[in-house]
Amino acid sequence: MLKFGLRIYDGEKPKLNELLNYSHLFWRTIGVSLLFVLISFIALWIPFMILFVSRFLSITFQVFALVLFFIGLIAFVYLVIKYIFSYIFVVDKNLGVVESFKKSSEITKGNKWHIFAFWIVLVALNILGLLCF
Repeated sequence: MLKFGLRIYDGEKPKLNELLNYSHLFWRTIGVSLLFVLISFIALWIPFMILFVSRFLSITFQVFALVLFFIGLIAFVYLVIKYIFSYIFVVDKNLGVVESFKKSSEITKGNKWHIFAFWIVLVALNILGLLCF
């Protein structure tokens, strides 16, 4: 579907029967998704689980777990911003999994704060929209 949308954006008129022409991208998109989930799991969920388990332990370990959680949260946001375009490179440029992660890292270099600020604006607009209804 993403490839379909990209073709429409490029001014082309794709046909519905062309949708199956992109089945060769299936395993690469699965690979990108799994690698993205693995990176997210390592960066965020492991520190979160340590924080969760620490509530049964000493206060010193709880403070350590809280610091580790915030470091993991920062690492998670950094890695998500760095690799956010990898899926698009697989679909649009027909790159492999590793190449798409490298290309995403390359184009976000020097723009991470802009992307982060854009996310903050989007979240704020979504919250405002939620408050209206």
